[in-house]
Amino acid sequence: MAVSCQACPLRKRPLFVPMSEADVSFMEDLKLRELHVSPGTTLIEEGETTPHLYTVLSGMGTRFKSFEDGRRQVVNFLMPGDFIGLQAGFLGKS
Repeated sequence: MAVSCQACPLRKRPLFVPMSEADVSFMEDLKLRELHVSPGTTLIEEGETTPHLYTVLSGMGTRFKSFEDGRRQVVNFLMPGDFIGLQAGFLGKS
């Protein structure tokens, strides 16, 4: 079930400033859909180019770097309020 921007749980966090009704409406227009994923699901592969930008609403995730020998190095943890895909927007690839 989709969460409206008006009822977004992130708006209650101190990091987010109050938004006018016009701002909330603008954000709602940008939102295409919600994606609910199971633990361990990969959203964006390393080096992938994607036009998608995700916002973590709940749960946790990791960003990691893969090595040729199969090891992974955790780069950072994803928490509610974090964006996924922003790097591809600025750097051209994830």
